[in-house]
Amino acid sequence: MAPLLIASGPSRADEVTEAATDVAAAATKATADLPPTVTFGGSFGQYDPIIAIFFYAVVAALLVLTLGVTYLSIRNWQDSTDEKKERSMYSRSSQDRELAEMSGKARSRRQPPRSKASKSNNKGFGS
Repeated sequence: MAPLLIASGPSRADEVTEAATDVAAAATKATADLPPTVTFGGSFGQYDPIIAIFFYAVVAALLVLTLGVTYLSIRNWQDSTDEKKERSMYSRSSQDRELAEMSGKARSRRQPPRSKASKSNNKGFGS
């Protein structure tokens, strides 16, 4: 076994403790020379709860307003999407009706004869 060496004199822990004490004393001395800090007290202190209540009321109102605008934006988007779907369904159904009418009636290419009044009155607008 190796011989156990015992250090004589102050230990490292004692040095650290002494240095920390010196730093604390210097900080206390440095802050003692400073003017006192500004604190809000006196008449302002009695209004703090009222200011806090107004602050939370304004935050709540802005939250409700934001949620309302978000809801309305989403509903507007959903309505426009539904409207586009309905328009496409209606246009398809009207096209289907027209095709059914055309196929159901054998549409002749022959046009009905024109009346004599319309034959003789072929003058343009303003003549």
